[in-house]
Amino acid sequence: MLEPDAALSLLADWAGQPAAALAPEARAVAAECGYLPFALALCGAMARDGALWADLLDALREADLAFLQAQFPNYPYPDVLRALKVSVDALAASDPNWAKHYQELAVFPADEAVPEAAIVQLWVHTNGLNERAARQLLTTLGRKSLVRLEGQAPQRRVALHDLQHDYLRAALRDLTGLHAELLAAYREKCPEGWHAGPNDGYFFERLTWHLARAGRVDELRSLLLNYRWLRAKLDASGPAALIADYDVALDPAAPPGAGDETARLVQSALRLSAHVLTRDATQLPSQLTGRLLSRREGEIEKLLRQVRDETKTPWLRPLSQALTAPGGALIYTLKGQGTHEAGRQRHDRDLILAELLRQGARHADVERLFQVVVEVELAQLVADAVGQLDDQRAAAGAQQREGVARQC
Repeated sequence: MLEPDAALSLLADWAGQPAAALAPEARAVAAECGYLPFALALCGAMARDGALWADLLDALREADLAFLQAQFPNYPYPDVLRALKVSVDALAASDPNWAKHYQELAVFPADEAVPEAAIVQLWVHTNGLNERAARQLLTTLGRKSLVRLEGQAPQRRVALHDLQHDYLRAALRDLTGLHAELLAAYREKCPEGWHAGPNDGYFFERLTWHLARAGRVDELRSLLLNYRWLRAKLDASGPAALIADYDVALDPAAPPGAGDETARLVQSALRLSAHVLTRDATQLPSQLTGRLLSRREGEIEKLLRQVRDETKTPWLRPLSQALTAPGGALIYTLKGQGTHEAGRQRHDRDLILAELLRQGARHADVERLFQVVVEVELAQLVADAVGQLDDQRAAAGAQQREGVARQC
């Protein structure tokens, strides 16, 4: 929250007017915005586009947030939501389709800047916009402070404020159908299957997330057991992102043996292979075969047949179980850089934890490992202290015996 004069100055900046020249109602608009920067930016942008300050003030006071209160009772930022509703209503008054497009942005993950190519793909599919018009609409939304644009077209990234995302989710409520629309939009780019999708900085990173939220669990599971997808995802995003795909479909807190054990085995095999795949993704067929060859699950045997049939370049094909299999005590293999000199043990510990995250370890696993390392270090400190105390006691006893001997 800003001081009233600072809030008025920000409002004037967004409106493109000197603060001293603002109408008397502008100060009341700033108060209705709760002196919050985001709300001030929204209202200032509307004033810059021609809205009268008196009309803005009336709209803020009349904004009906009943549909939001049902979704977010006791929401802590009602002033911002009122400003946002007025801004979206003004957008709809300019062009109802613009407001519809804007609401569709709720389908994308919160707290993430999305490549504009993904948004353009959705809008072209759902509303028949051409790509040029879709990009122009993004520019318009950015000008109105309804999105934040980073970079230069056509490679911009588009971000929503957390409150904007909350507002859009409340306005749409059920996003299942919209996730299905985005998947249908991308399906047009994948006539040969999901593995052939565009590497636009979003598709490979978020396909599994949208499948899960569209309720297409069986399709998601089949994808995670499809070698073409594994290879394409690895090439596009690396092993950490590929391993994380399984956490979208599986409950990471479930104990071993619970849930989809086949998918867990494949994920574990990939995790064991991460240190190799990080440096050479072409080792994927050898790594999967060498770690899963002894398994007799039908779906894993099908996966390995696909590995054999789909690999067209020369590769080292194990004929027996040649690598550590998933399901055992070994979870990760680290191949990081760093020394283990006595004076750098803590630095090496941090390197190891960072390497685990880079190779696809879950944060929960790393946090537990960190806790274990700390416990071991504390135990070692206690043992060292006890050893030093024993040494001191032994030295004192020796000195005492020597003194007694001299007295005798």
